Amino acid sequence: MPYANFNCNGKIWFFVQDKVDVEVLFDTEQSIIVKLFFHDLNKAMVVSMVYAKSDEGERLQLWDDMYGLSSNMAFPWLIGSDFNVILNEEEKIGGLPVFPQEYEDFAFCMNSYDLHEIPFKWSPFTWWNGRGANDCIFKRLDRMFHNELFQNWFGNLEVEHLSRTGSDHAPLLLTCGDQTYSLSKWSKDTFGDIFKQLIIREDIVKIKVQPFEKDPSEENRMVMQRAQAELKLYLYYEEEF
Repeated sequence: MPYANFNCNGKIWFFVQDKVDVEVLFDTEQSIIVKLFFHDLNKAMVVSMVYAKSDEGERLQLWDDMYGLSSNMAFPWLIGSDFNVILNEEEKIGGLPVFPQEYEDFAFCMNSYDLHEIPFKWSPFTWWNGRGANDCIFKRLDRMFHNELFQNWFGNLEVEHLSRTGSDHAPLLLTCGDQTYSLSKWSKDTFGDIFKQLIIREDIVKIKVQPFEKDPSEENRMVMQRAQAELKLYLYYEEEF
């Protein structure tokens, strides 16, 4: 990537491909907002990358910053990543009970800013505390939103929750239309069996994660981690290739 940058405390990094001009609009400890101009499309969009504080009081500043930005937004706008808070009680399993006041500010802000959440597929949880059995906690802390202008520009959008490999968070892959399929087919045709096996291992991990989320027993945990280990092996093969 020809362009890389990070926010003021080094917690959020982003990389941009060529033929895209980048202008940093705001830079805070919880988000960085950039304007991207795409030369090929002759269009501009605004992207807000979020890494929210875990403290409810500190997150209030993030909601205020986003409100100030939304009131004058005239571009397609994409917002997302780690908000460090759920939107309802169904987005958490295990741990202490969840009370509405913990997420009411988040829900109110998203509705007030006239933002629409991008639907997702695969596991409903994006974060796991790394433990099993009675100590296991799952949450959905990562998500993507967009305004109506962004929807009109890109059409049908979907977020894929990728495997939690090497992190306690699931990476988010934003796809539009058939681009994911086309890229997958190109990889198979061009690079052969290594990439085919990698895709298979990724699907296996997604399948093995689901039983563990429903029943975080030691047996299900071992099955999931065995699948993750095989995926890491093929990721290594891919890197070597």
